[in-house]
This record gives sequence, C-alpha cells and structure tokens, in this order.
Amino acid sequence: MATHPPTSGLLDQFRNHLEEPHPESASLDALLAALERAGQLETALGLLKRQHPRSGQQRNSPWGILRTRMEATVARNRETRMANWQLDPRRRLLRLAFSVEGEAAALNPSALGSSLASAFQQAGLPLAMGMEKHPRPMVTLATPLPLG
Repeated sequence: MATHPPTSGLLDQFRNHLEEPHPESASLDALLAALERAGQLETALGLLKRQHPRSGQQRNSPWGILRTRMEATVARNRETRMANWQLDPRRRLLRLAFSVEGEAAALNPSALGSSLASAFQQAGLPLAMGMEKHPRPMVTLATPLPLG
C-alpha cells in the first residue's frame, strides 16, 4: 500500500512559501508534485489565489507564472476526476454528527459548510472536490438521521 505524506504538513510548507516575495521553483516543484499526489493541489491553488490575487501586471510575475501552471494541472486533474469519479474505490460518504455552538451558531449554512470543509482540510483530511469550474470541497449539511 502506498503511503502519502501528511497533507497538512505539505499545505503548511506551501503557506510558508507564499510568504516569500518570489517563489523558488526548484523547491516548489517537488512540493507541488507531493501536493498533487496527496490530492491537495486544488487547495494549494486556492491559497495561492487568496495570497497573490491576479491583476494585469502580475500575470508575468513569478507567482503569476506558477499560478498559470497550477491552474493547468488542476484543470487536467478535474477532467480526469469527472471521467472517473464513479469508479474511485477510495471514495467514501461519511455522515458526522456535530453541534454548532458559540460564534459558529451565527453563521449561515453555506458559511458553516465552508468552515467545516476548511477545518477538515487544515487537519489534513482529503475531501472530494466538486466538478464546478472553480471546485469546492463536497460538504453537505443536512438534518440528523433518525435513531436506528
């Protein structure tokens, strides 16, 4: 059985690279390959988009070039996922019971789902990504199941 490196550590490493003014392509190439193997490249792309938003001047910047490369890889991965998602033997549906308390009780359902997905990703748990143009983690909130 293949072992994958802990994804939360990979994302933390990527976050640290995002703080740099210019990316070092030698160290980032290996990190991006590891993120892709772990299924976290789309999450890393989302972090990059938030940290370094694209403007007309930034398209030719080192971060803009890296973003373009990552977007192409993510698009290719999305096409593969769209073709094979029903055949994936690792795909599981989990139902979790949890309570919403404190400040989270004031969140609307979409913000609560987003917070829940973010918590799972920060913990290093891989989530299935949707098939939208801008994929989001597939987290659904619903009423609890009846007992039994």
